[in-house]
Amino acid sequence: MTTITDPLDGWPGLDDPDRPCRGAGFDQFFPRANESGAALRARLTRTAEYYCRLCPLRELCRDLGAQSGHGMWGGVYYPDGSARRPIDLLDTGGG
Repeated sequence: MTTITDPLDGWPGLDDPDRPCRGAGFDQFFPRANESGAALRARLTRTAEYYCRLCPLRELCRDLGAQSGHGMWGGVYYPDGSARRPIDLLDTGGG
């Protein structure tokens, strides 16, 4: 029996032992119950700054997020539902 200690272990390319978010707790990258708006964006932005900004796997993670359509992946937040536009939390261009 195999125990998965990190939710991204086994994802092609994201099982790098040096991945900054390794062991961070999957819940940090998804909305929590009753969390929305400015509070959600502020927490996910802090998480993105800490784990994603300098991660060498960021682009691959963003690609997986685009497929997933939910949560924060590679510094981009994908709100529930494909009708809502992704939000780049690390965008410093003022947008």
